[in-house]
Amino acid sequence: MKSRRCSPTRSDGWLFARRRCRGRRSSWTSTKLHFRTGPAFFQDDYAYILSGTCDFQRVGDPCGDLGWQQSGRAPAIEPTLKLYNAVRCTGEAPSCIKVDVFFVTGRREKEHNYETASVWTLRNLEAAGYGAVQRDHLYMREAAGIGGVDDYKSAARADIESRGFTIVANIGDQKSDLAKGHAEMTFKVPNPFYFIP
Repeated sequence: MKSRRCSPTRSDGWLFARRRCRGRRSSWTSTKLHFRTGPAFFQDDYAYILSGTCDFQRVGDPCGDLGWQQSGRAPAIEPTLKLYNAVRCTGEAPSCIKVDVFFVTGRREKEHNYETASVWTLRNLEAAGYGAVQRDHLYMREAAGIGGVDDYKSAARADIESRGFTIVANIGDQKSDLAKGHAEMTFKVPNPFYFIP
């Protein structure tokens, strides 16, 4: 059984899945996943699991996703980085009007290897070419936060508006990124790797 997706449960995006899957297919094995309750599959029924790295009895991070996120090895998606540089006026004439860019991620603000997720996310954004993103322009879910992703993300956008900003464009790869307003326009980009209901 083959999979069309390599990272079945990522809530922080396509970068992770794309980087993890590229050029690695020969080292992945197709595996039916078994949990304590018996046979089960991840969201789209099949997933490639790197042999020997997942411990499904371990709570929280069975496949080392936090370590991967922290490593900062995922490259930026080029068109996304180009758009960011354009709206931030990177390399443009002084008459260019900069737009503030906010990052609202489903990543939870928790500690891993003595470092919080926001610290390594900011470092990774800078290493990928996004410059020095300010901490107040990065929204992370609380470690123990409850509720749906769409509720969290719309609340983050409402907070941005309460700070005096008008959100002219909201871009995301999940419907939950765009749901519940707080933006003049929304743009859904494709994500062939995972879906968050």
